Amino acid sequence: MGMEINATVVVQIFNFFGAYFLLKTLFFKPAVKILQQEQEEKDHLTTVITNREDGLRQTADEKKLAWKGFQHQFEQAAPLVNESCIHDITVQPIKEKQPLTDEQIDTLAHQVCKKVVKKVSNVQE
Repeated sequence: MGMEINATVVVQIFNFFGAYFLLKTLFFKPAVKILQQEQEEKDHLTTVITNREDGLRQTADEKKLAWKGFQHQFEQAAPLVNESCIHDITVQPIKEKQPLTDEQIDTLAHQVCKKVVKKVSNVQE
């Protein structure tokens, strides 16, 4: 039982290699090129993000150092508070306001009405 090679097998071999060549040149090369470009872009963005994170960390460290310096300067320049001064401070209670009488409300309403009419008449002129 030997294997016979007939025309069908030869045609299938040519079809296979033809399909392989077409797929390789028309599909796989552009697809691989696109994937490589995306990977390069991803790597570039990762590098940019890492650099910015490092810059932010450095800025945060500089701000912490400056803050400590400001605290130190404040501690040196802060005035000393005498405890006797604190005890001398008195807090006065807020006085409750008396409600307006009907007469006061009418007077105020009349005055507001006059002022509004005066303002409106100035605008119309």
